[in-house]
Amino acid sequence: MSKIYGPVFTLWIGPLPFVFICDLDMARESFNKIDFTGRPFSQFGSIYCNEKHKDVIYDDYSKCWESLRRVSHTAIQKYAKTTALSEVVDENVCQIVRRIIADNEGMCRPFSSHDYVYNVFANILASIVFSEK
Repeated sequence: MSKIYGPVFTLWIGPLPFVFICDLDMARESFNKIDFTGRPFSQFGSIYCNEKHKDVIYDDYSKCWESLRRVSHTAIQKYAKTTALSEVVDENVCQIVRRIIADNEGMCRPFSSHDYVYNVFANILASIVFSEK
């Protein structure tokens, strides 16, 4: 897309502008971690985030965010170099899929994914950090 629209372009999704920076040097210069942490409130964010719309992905820069980021980064860095991370993810995803099917009496039925998605991420991080669910 950068060949057509240039190194920086805006995509409007409804009333929200999304700015894309396709040049690596320009992106490094543009992004200041304090200015670009957090996300605007969105329906998607309210579905896949905790009740206060605060977590590592959606929270604004703060001491709490810095601590959460450090713990998450350390845990992922520790396991990303081995097959252990993929095994933990595979085990937790399989378990949550079985639970969704059991809770909803089979497949092809509507359900709210909020709790399941939040729990699978929490289980993966807990498995990595504490070696248990």
